[in-house]
Amino acid sequence: MVTTTKIQENLTKSLLLPIILDLINEQPMCGYQIIKAIQETYGVKFGASTIYPLLNHLNGKDLVSNEWKIGSSRPKKVFRLTQKGKNELNSARMCIGIICQNICDSNHKIETNHLKAILA
Repeated sequence: MVTTTKIQENLTKSLLLPIILDLINEQPMCGYQIIKAIQETYGVKFGASTIYPLLNHLNGKDLVSNEWKIGSSRPKKVFRLTQKGKNELNSARMCIGIICQNICDSNHKIETNHLKAILA
C-alpha cells in the first residue's frame, strides 16, 4: 500500500514547476529560500541540484527573472515572477483545479474539449 506521505511526495515532485512559480509569486526568493519553503509547506526536501536547474529553466523561458542582491551577507540571486510567469501560473492553477475537481467529483467531470476552450 502506498502511504499518504509517498503520495504527497510524488505529487509535489510532479507539480514542482507550478509550486516554484507560486512561491516566487508570493515574494521574490533566492534558491535556498525556495528549498526551505517547499520543505516547510509540502514536507518534501529537494536539493540545490534539483532546484537551481529548474530556476535556470524557468529563467530561460522568461517565466522568472533574477537579480543579484548584495547585502551584509554573501550575494544572493533573487528570483521574481515575470508577467509571462504569472500567466503560466494562472493557467497551471486552472488546470490543477479542474484535475482535482474531476478526481474528487467523478459525477461532474469536465471534458478535455471544455478545458481547452477555457484555456484558449
